[in-house]
Amino acid sequence: MRFRWPIPVRYSYKLATLRSGRIKEGALDAYSGTQAIEELNLTGLRIIEVRFDPAATFSRFFRRPGLREESMHEFFADAHRLLRAGFTVSEACDTVTSTAVDRRLRLVGQVVRDELLKGASFSDALQRSHCFRDLAVSIIKAGEQAGSLPEATKFLEEFYRRKSAFNRQVAVATFYPKLVLVVITLAVLFISFYVLPKFRTAFSTIGIGELPAITKTVFAVSSFINHWWWAMALAGLFGFLALQDFLSRDKGDLAGRFLYRLPFVGQFVKESALAVVFMNFAVLEKSGINVGQGLKMLSNASPYAYIAQRLVFLRQRVERGEPLSEGFKADRFFPELIWRMIRKGETSGELSRYFEELARIYEEKTEDRIERFNSLVAPLLLMLAALVVVTAYLSFFMATNSVLSTMEGKAI
Repeated sequence: MRFRWPIPVRYSYKLATLRSGRIKEGALDAYSGTQAIEELNLTGLRIIEVRFDPAATFSRFFRRPGLREESMHEFFADAHRLLRAGFTVSEACDTVTSTAVDRRLRLVGQVVRDELLKGASFSDALQRSHCFRDLAVSIIKAGEQAGSLPEATKFLEEFYRRKSAFNRQVAVATFYPKLVLVVITLAVLFISFYVLPKFRTAFSTIGIGELPAITKTVFAVSSFINHWWWAMALAGLFGFLALQDFLSRDKGDLAGRFLYRLPFVGQFVKESALAVVFMNFAVLEKSGINVGQGLKMLSNASPYAYIAQRLVFLRQRVERGEPLSEGFKADRFFPELIWRMIRKGETSGELSRYFEELARIYEEKTEDRIERFNSLVAPLLLMLAALVVVTAYLSFFMATNSVLSTMEGKAI
């Protein structure tokens, strides 16, 4: 049986062209070395070396790729102001780099500035930094070709401001349930590792007979956590990574059949994803990028494999000459509201405005679901915390009563 990692890991490779022998290096994600070799064989190049890269695997899961939305907003906002004031691209980038607060943004800005000094265009410099997404690079390239670079940076400033505000709202709205869950977890760990062992030792020293059933159950759970905490931590870590992989990679069909059909969570994930998709659509339309090219960019950049598949099917319909609204109408995954709004935008010639309206609608839907989630989950978490406390209290109280009864019997 071939070894297979439970999650995709990063493999580095070296290939050589068959004619010239030129070396090509790169990396790909695979579940095993055999799978990586099979995928590389499809390139038609000669494989020189394939090896597991633990550092890149760690970086893939635990380090955030690229810049945060807040840093993107800061970069393009400052660049827009400086370009509008008459600065050259190189001067604007140098000024943004020297005044940036975020250390990572300063480092990325230095890379972009160095590429500009070598003669690269602004879009090429952003791409070579490997920290700006294809959407930003394409919009800047479109602005360069149209001679409207200040307007392109303005579009990106608005886009990242809106996206970072949306992410911040989601983070703030879900903070309280996360905090309660962390407090409950810490309380359970404190009781299991510190309090219960002392009580178990005390009861053993006293030498009482049969403990109450609830006390024995609590001691058994505490013993399990004490001995197997590392296995539980590893299971939780692999479960989180597997869920992340499930949402973002090759399991799109399963996600469509299962994830998006869940009563509450599925709709929340779907609506938050659609909000981001239509934010992207709006900024691409404003930048003059055609719908087909925009769909290609969005399908490549989408973090959800199932939605990326739907966007690919939409692009194929658009390339065959069908209106975008008909593509949305034919796909039952997208609500009826979407194709009706887009058809209105197509007939009125104001597609970007309707994309913005759809993004706003799904932002509001996401916020409403978060509020409903908090109103439902927060009391449940408090009840769970109360249950933990009451269970611990009853186990101690009943065991103490048993001890007192035993002592009274001995005294008599």
